[in-house]
Amino acid sequence: MESNYYIMLGASPHWAGPSVTKINEPDAFTNRGRVINEIDEPYKFLLEVDSREKNHLDHPALDVQVTGKTLLFSKRLITLLNELGIDNIQYFDANVVYTPTDTTLDYKVANIIGAISGVDINNSELIIDDDIIIEIEKLSFDEDKMSGHKIFRLEESILHIIVHKSIKEAMEASKITGVMFLTDDEFEPGMI
Repeated sequence: MESNYYIMLGASPHWAGPSVTKINEPDAFTNRGRVINEIDEPYKFLLEVDSREKNHLDHPALDVQVTGKTLLFSKRLITLLNELGIDNIQYFDANVVYTPTDTTLDYKVANIIGAISGVDINNSELIIDDDIIIEIEKLSFDEDKMSGHKIFRLEESILHIIVHKSIKEAMEASKITGVMFLTDDEFEPGMI
């Protein structure tokens, strides 16, 4: 049976980058699936290409840039998600400079709102301590619990972003960069 839901992961950039360097990041967790009421400091990041790379411009900024607890979405990706009717993402201004050209790029910090309990406990292999999932060895989704949701965080493993196949297909058709998609049966321990 074809999966209707996928894990969305930030794709590893080329060895030379661009990699994200944090200049300023407020003490707000945008990776918990909860609404953030206020950000009191500006987000500031550099997208850098390794100085050993001769052709810096061969490594353009990606549509999805991931740094620690923060997701950066390009204006192009935000426009696509808005066109698809996605309304459970908060966006915060970010000053993002692509250092090879010293250009300020139009990115926003993305806070995906909502966490859905979507793990099929009986068909997954989990390490559980005090009713808390410590590690996922084998993952199986319970898609009935996810029905109707397009993008959200997995409650059992909050760092995992889950998207409906319609979002995956739209992102692939638009050639959105910096992201990859896995089905639950492609999942391996340690993937975030």
